[in-house]
Amino acid sequence: MPERCRAINSKRIYLPGEVLYPGAMSSLANMTVLQALSSGGLSQFANTKRIYVLRTENGKQQKLPVNYRKLVKGEHIEQNYLLQPGGHNCRAVRDSRSH
Repeated sequence: MPERCRAINSKRIYLPGEVLYPGAMSSLANMTVLQALSSGGLSQFANTKRIYVLRTENGKQQKLPVNYRKLVKGEHIEQNYLLQPGGHNCRAVRDSRSH
């Protein structure tokens, strides 16, 4: 009998919020915030200074800030977190000036 494929969705991260392609996406090995956001695309309403990563470790959720605008300029490179499948969401929030 052939072996069954297990955990087909285990290598996914999630991009909710103000991105062009919200939802689950396949995670590459050593995928970073910048790579994920480049794949998901930011909407015109995204506040590029107030993006965050939600990370769950040991049952506790952390909210890690990302200033995309500075990150693409090579500043605040420490905010280009490595994303791990399953426990990460990279969320782009709506710019309050876009109403």
